[in-house]
Amino acid sequence: MKTWQWVLIGVVLLVLLSAGGVAVVKVVQSKTEAGKLAGLLPQVRAALEKTRAELLAQGIKTTIGETRRDAAYQAGKVAAGLSATTRSWHLLGRAIDLYPHGKDGKIDLAGKDVELFRTMQRVAAKHGF
Repeated sequence: MKTWQWVLIGVVLLVLLSAGGVAVVKVVQSKTEAGKLAGLLPQVRAALEKTRAELLAQGIKTTIGETRRDAAYQAGKVAAGLSATTRSWHLLGRAIDLYPHGKDGKIDLAGKDVELFRTMQRVAAKHGF
């Protein structure tokens, strides 16, 4: 794997927050940011809001990719080679795919700017991820 891929994986992993115990919550699949946030556990949502605010203060705009997934959708991700597990934190509302906007203003889905992802990792870690 290339360095940027490891950094991207690290950011996604750092954006996981342990909630303790098993949470039973409604699966929310939405294309709106509000809907995506609604699918997260409250403590995860709060940590994400702090992380995003600090990143924005540093000039780093972010976009939320996926949050909550149901089991069938997660299985499809595995079948497509986009995830390695059917036991994702996304199933519990404890994971966020968060992407930065690059210097060109476009969402950096490919991890082109490794330092940008490293900054995201550091900030996310400060807020419990």
